[in-house]
Amino acid sequence: MNTIRLAKQEDIEQIKKLYRETIISVNIKDYTFEQVDLWAKRGEDNDTWVQRINEEYFIVCEIENKVVGFCSLKPDGYLNTLFIHKDFQGQGIAKALLSNIEQYAKEVGIKELTADVSLTANGFFLKNSFTDLGQQTVCIGIPMSNNKMIKQLNNNTTMKVLILCTGNSCRSQMAHGFLQSFDASLEVYSAGTNASGKLNPKAVEVMKEAGVDISHHTSDSVDKYLGIEWDYVITVCGGAKESCPAFIGKVKHRLHIGFDDPSDAVGTPEFVQSEYIRVRDEIKKGFYEFYLKEIKGNE
Repeated sequence: MNTIRLAKQEDIEQIKKLYRETIISVNIKDYTFEQVDLWAKRGEDNDTWVQRINEEYFIVCEIENKVVGFCSLKPDGYLNTLFIHKDFQGQGIAKALLSNIEQYAKEVGIKELTADVSLTANGFFLKNSFTDLGQQTVCIGIPMSNNKMIKQLNNNTTMKVLILCTGNSCRSQMAHGFLQSFDASLEVYSAGTNASGKLNPKAVEVMKEAGVDISHHTSDSVDKYLGIEWDYVITVCGGAKESCPAFIGKVKHRLHIGFDDPSDAVGTPEFVQSEYIRVRDEIKKGFYEFYLKEIKGNE
């Protein structure tokens, strides 16, 4: 299972290696050896990567502690990097990273994304609704061609809903998945006050059985969302032993829809599985009732 998270300076060596190997191995089909060699060498400076991590929205995709892709966005909406490990091409990682970038861009009010796209990546960007503004020649020591592309972002949505728990790995992720499946026009997000950084694999499994794929979700800190005004913030903590997290940002409506934590279940594999299914079904029912009453009822 992949995890998308903010890049750290400790990732730089993996990022540099991925950058070079991808250019040498993948982009070589569209560029000359001299071009890819000079292009790859532009990624050798550590200070450049430190600056990008500090100044840009820079995310990595990680599988079993291995960085398999990264993407970064400048504050003005310029997509500065998007690279996928040569051994992980065609597995949906680029799409997941770009979706995360677009979500973030909408949250901070960026209205359009721009990018200088390599010939190798043209098809991917066109499939993801970017408009090709034409080919251009850039100089990296020698001339090479790429394409200037742009994508307009729709920042007008019906409602923004944040589902909040502590770890953002299980219940809030299932509620997020179900509510979004009820209405694609909603902006639904989930977060944790002490985000685990990864999804509970059992939650992903039982949601897939229910027809909802949450494997591309990320486990995010609530701090990421404090600057946004929400229509609803919903906490999903359950039993008396739990302390529900508080949200200190701007919100019109605060609700609590509580559920047991299936990750606390102890017993046979069959019993544990049944607890995940029970809680999943209760979350689906609870959030569908919320959707009918609060969302559809207010239209």
